[in-house]
Amino acid sequence: MPIETAGAVSVNTAAAEVLEKSGPMPVETATAVSGSDGFRNTRILMVDNDWEFARFVSEQMTGMGYLIETAGNGLEGLALFRSGEFPVVLAGLQTPGMNGIELLRNIKQTDRRAAVVIVAGFGTVDQAMSAFKNGAYDYILKPIAPARLISTVERAIEQRCLAKQVRTLRRLTLGLVVSIPFWIVGGIILALQYMAGR
Repeated sequence: MPIETAGAVSVNTAAAEVLEKSGPMPVETATAVSGSDGFRNTRILMVDNDWEFARFVSEQMTGMGYLIETAGNGLEGLALFRSGEFPVVLAGLQTPGMNGIELLRNIKQTDRRAAVVIVAGFGTVDQAMSAFKNGAYDYILKPIAPARLISTVERAIEQRCLAKQVRTLRRLTLGLVVSIPFWIVGGIILALQYMAGR
């Protein structure tokens, strides 16, 4: 059952039309999506055998200051992912060697915190459900408007940053709770010594 039919048209043609009409997204416009300047220089992995679409994504995201690495098939993409830290992965659904869902599963086994966005030229409800069931951050269809793409990526990075902050806060809280009894015992000992010396 198709989610929508827009992606059923030739993906290469659709992506080219979007690229022609929009051109590189102005920095001011893109920043207005979320204004998250702190996310710049974040590494993003793009895995898609549609090179025209990959070029489109790379131009848009590079223009925003992100560091993009691309792979043309799932096996190459997984090897790249394992070789470095990529908070966000944009994975084509139908990639040779290993499709997007299989790549998603392998990435989650390597780093469950990674945000994987499945990008499909034509999608079905079953495929979308399978993607989310396996931990996909989002499932979007081509052609993708630049603002939507950047918004999705920045939300994914922001969510990862917040999760990291929560983990840090939990560790600090645990450390404080564990150390409190020692401070209390130490204080009692000092108080007793002070009283004994009077």
